[in-house]
Amino acid sequence: MAATPTALHLVRGNAAGTSRHGIGTPGGPYSFTTPQPPPGRHLLSVALCNDLHIGETVAGLVAGVPFLGGVAQQPGLTAYPELMSRAVVDEARGRGAQLLLAAGDISAGGRPRDLAAARAILDGFGTHRRDYFVVRGNHDRGAEAGAGFHRAFGAPDGTGFFEHDVGGLRIIGLDTYDKQGNGGDAGGLGPEQLSWFGRRLRADRDRPTVVFGHHPLTVRDAVFPVGPGQRLGRSQARAILRAYAAAPGVFLHHAGHTHRNKRSQVPHAPQVTLQEVGAAKEYPGGFVLLRIHSGGYALNFFRARPPEALEWNERSRRQAAGLWPYHALGRTVADRNSVTVRDLSGIGRLTQPSAPSRSSQGMTAAPTPRPDVAGGTPPP
Repeated sequence: MAATPTALHLVRGNAAGTSRHGIGTPGGPYSFTTPQPPPGRHLLSVALCNDLHIGETVAGLVAGVPFLGGVAQQPGLTAYPELMSRAVVDEARGRGAQLLLAAGDISAGGRPRDLAAARAILDGFGTHRRDYFVVRGNHDRGAEAGAGFHRAFGAPDGTGFFEHDVGGLRIIGLDTYDKQGNGGDAGGLGPEQLSWFGRRLRADRDRPTVVFGHHPLTVRDAVFPVGPGQRLGRSQARAILRAYAAAPGVFLHHAGHTHRNKRSQVPHAPQVTLQEVGAAKEYPGGFVLLRIHSGGYALNFFRARPPEALEWNERSRRQAAGLWPYHALGRTVADRNSVTVRDLSGIGRLTQPSAPSRSSQGMTAAPTPRPDVAGGTPPP
């Protein structure tokens, strides 16, 4: 069957290049620029992923909207959440990631068996709370107010938020559904967590810091209508951005939930990149590789590439009546590939992954990543 390219002129911006053709224009030609890697020595590579949705059976299902009926896996094939999650884990390790951060919605509904399956898949990357770290999403709350998630991935103290140091890089994980609710409302941090977060940033304002949590702080330039349920509550988002403004060491906030690739910066904390990452479980089906150098960092989206994963990706791109590619891949190349110059020389260099996965035994050096299928790395 001949491939049919997705039209790129139905929304402002386009996923293939820097041309800004919009509604009603023929589109193209498309272009992008590939700069040099970040300055300085490579120090560390971190895989950023989210929205595994283990246990889900229909992708893109939107309740109450008949023509958005969702897409199911073909009979007899591996369930797509498990298929894609394993592929993402193997691809991340194969591209040299030494750490993995999974930003919520690990399961479709917080069921213990799904969370146990997710734990087994992620254990293929390495050791929990050493090689990979997980936070809770709204789908993980479950019938027991998140008890199943905490049994599978919780901290020893029973909280869903934490701080961890990796060679001078501070990683802070947030539970952005630390509240009562049905999962469809805005995300929120409990008072204890919000207070703890502020104290930790104030205690070491200049330390290089990556924060990750499920709900974005802001949702900009969305193809579909945006409601409160797609982001953190506004008052808390503003409080976090004020905390970032007073903590110049924070340089990246990784979020999921929207199932799209989107890079944003806001004037409240211009030094922080707010990076939404597309879902692991469906088109475009991958993760973002954060490559930290002594003089800056790069963010590059990579798709999971086994044939069965690419087959599901092609099937699941039909979601939302065919509009899904406009939303999920990113409205510009910069939404999924970017370079930022910044002094990160205080982070120690890690020379090899700490625990090879089942599919990458013997790996001792990180390979040079290739850009994604739609282009390379545009200017910052």
